[in-house]
This record gives sequence, C-alpha cells and structure tokens, in this order.
Amino acid sequence: MKRGQGRKFSAKRTARAEALALKDRKALELRKAGGSYLEIGRELGYSNRQGAFTAVQRALAAITEEPAKELLTLYRERLDRMYLGLVKAGAYDGDARSVLAACRVLELHAKLSGHLRTDASVNVNADGAGAVVINVSPEWLSPPAAAITA
Repeated sequence: MKRGQGRKFSAKRTARAEALALKDRKALELRKAGGSYLEIGRELGYSNRQGAFTAVQRALAAITEEPAKELLTLYRERLDRMYLGLVKAGAYDGDARSVLAACRVLELHAKLSGHLRTDASVNVNADGAGAVVINVSPEWLSPPAAAITA
C-alpha cells in the first residue's frame, strides 16, 4: 500500500458512517412521528421494512451509547481524584488503610476500563509495616481486545 492510501479509505469510511448515522436519525424521527417501518423504508430508500427497522434500532443504540460513555468517563475521573487523594493521605508511604483503599479504587478503575472482569475480586492484604500482597487470579483478567476480534 502506498503512503496516504489508508487515510483516504478512512475518510471515505468516516463519510459513509456519518451518512448512515444521519439516515438512521431521520428514520428514528419518522418513527417518532408515527410512521410505519414500511413508510419509513419507502421514504428513505430501503428495500423493505427490515432495513427501516434496523436503522431505527441503530439510532436508538447510538442515543444510549453516548450517555453511557460519558458516564463511564465521569466515573473514571472520580476514581482518579479519589486515588490522588489516597496517595496524598499516605498510600505510597505505607499507611495500611490508604493502601487498601487505593487498591480498591484501582480495582474499580480496571473493571470500568474492561481490564478486569466485573465478577473478579482482588484480595489485598496489608500489614502495619507497609507490606502489601495483592492476589489477582489470571482467569479474572479480561482478554485483550485483539483476542476478542481474532
């Protein structure tokens, strides 16, 4: 592949995706206005009702996906602030309570980010001398994204 060809493909793909999303939103608007899937299909050029139904479903999924992403971002930011507060409270200095709380925050962050299965539990033990033992079983780790798509 020659240099720059990937960018052209990406731009075309993005343009198609944006056009499809616009068509999906129009299908949803028509459905909200009371249009049947057959009517929506005819107006937007789908060959049958199923195409219109699928477009409406994609539009509904996009509506719920964006607020969910925003909520996850908010949770991650809150966890980051909590972690920084725990570091200031002595988590790096060996304060057992701060260490345990910081480990719990990191566990939650890993679960929200998809690096740790949500049903996993991380065992953290800290003694008063600053020693910390963290046990994470390998089967609790989420598979990497490459393994999922392969």
